[in-house]
Amino acid sequence: MDVEDVPSATVQVRLIAESVGGFLEQLSSQGVEERQQSTMTIRVPQPEFFNVFDRIKLLGKVLNENAGSEDVTERFIDLEARLKSAAREELSLLSLLERAEKVSEILTIERELSRIRTELEQVQGQINFLERRVDLATIIVALFPPQFRVGQPPSASLSLEVSDVSQEVEAVKALVSAAGGEFDQVFTTVQNGTGRASLTIRVFAEDFNRVVSAIESQGKVTAKEVREGTGLKDTETAKPEDPDSRIDVSFIKKEPFREGQPPSASLLLEVSDVSQRVEAVKALVSAADGEIDQIFTTARDGAERASLTVRVFAQDFNSVVSAIESQGEVKRKEVQQEIGPIDAETAIPDEPDSRIAVEFVEKESSNTGRWVAIGVAASVVILGFLFYVTYQIGQRRGETE
Repeated sequence: MDVEDVPSATVQVRLIAESVGGFLEQLSSQGVEERQQSTMTIRVPQPEFFNVFDRIKLLGKVLNENAGSEDVTERFIDLEARLKSAAREELSLLSLLERAEKVSEILTIERELSRIRTELEQVQGQINFLERRVDLATIIVALFPPQFRVGQPPSASLSLEVSDVSQEVEAVKALVSAAGGEFDQVFTTVQNGTGRASLTIRVFAEDFNRVVSAIESQGKVTAKEVREGTGLKDTETAKPEDPDSRIDVSFIKKEPFREGQPPSASLLLEVSDVSQRVEAVKALVSAADGEIDQIFTTARDGAERASLTVRVFAQDFNSVVSAIESQGEVKRKEVQQEIGPIDAETAIPDEPDSRIAVEFVEKESSNTGRWVAIGVAASVVILGFLFYVTYQIGQRRGETE
C-alpha cells in the first residue's frame, strides 16, 4: 500500500489487529522520515479476517492484493492417526517393559520407548501448529510512502502439468540454487493417486525472466500470471542483499487418460461479477452433492479473479459443466470425457471423483450502468438454469435410487 505517513499507518494497522483480539507478530522498518518503509505481519481471529482486511485497505492506496486459504483437513486426519498409532505402540512397549527380565531386553525396549515418545512429541507439535494456524489468520502488510516508493520486484505464478512431479521439483531446486535464490516453501501431496507440488521461490530480479522461462520448459503450462517490476525512483538504491522476486509454482502429474477414468474439465470464463459467480458455483456443486477442494481469490489493479477446484459425480459432470459455462464468456475450455463402454452395473463411487477446475476473471467495462443492467438480467437467466439443472439432478438421483 501507498500511505501518506508510514509510521502513523504502522501504528493504525497494529491497533486494528489488537481491537479484534489479534496481535502484531513481526515488524520490519527501514529508512527515516519521509523515506521510511515498513513490512508487518499480523495475526487475527479467523472470523475477523475480512473485517480487518477491509479496514486496513482504507488506510491508503492498495497496490497489490492477494488472498487465499488452505484446507488442512487431510493433514489433521493423518496426524491424528499417527498420534493414536504411536500412543498404542507406547502402551505396548510399556507392557513389554514390565515383563522384561534381561538387562539387554530392558535396554532395547527403553530405546524404542525413547524413539516413540520423540515421535509423539513431534506429531503433537505439528497438530498444535496447525490448530494455531486454523484459529488465527495471517495478514502481511507492506507500507510505502508514495513519493519515494522504490521499484517493485517482478513476480509470477505458474501452473504446469508434468510427467514426474518429484523430478521437476528437484530440477527447480537445482535451478534456484544456481541462481542464488531461496525457497520459502515446498509442499507436496498425493490425492486420489495424483501427485502435486506447490513451491514458492525468490530470485534476484536480474534472473527473474531466465528462471521463469526455464520453469515453463519443464512441462505443459496450464496457467501463467506475470507481474512486471516497476522502475526504481531512487537511483541510489543498491541491489538487494536477498532475492526479492517471487515465483509461485504448481506442478500436477499428467496421467494418461485410461478407460473407466472419470471425466475432468478446465474452464476459464470472463464474467462481470466474480464473487456472484463463485457463490453460484458453490450452490450448484452443493445441489449436485459435490465437493469443493479449493477456492482462491485475488484482486490486482482493481480486477478480481477467482479459481475453484470442484468435484462432482460422473453422472452429473456434463450438466454441471454446462451450467458453469452459462455464467460468462468462455475463454478456454478443456474436457476429457470418460473413455470406453460404461458398465451399468458398476456402483456409483462413495465420493465425487470428476474434477472441474474453474477460473473466473473480471470483465473490463467502460459503461458501469449498462453492465449492471446486463448483469442483473444474466443473473436471472443463470439462476433459472441452475434451478433447472438442480431439478434434473434430483430427478436422476431419485430414479437411480
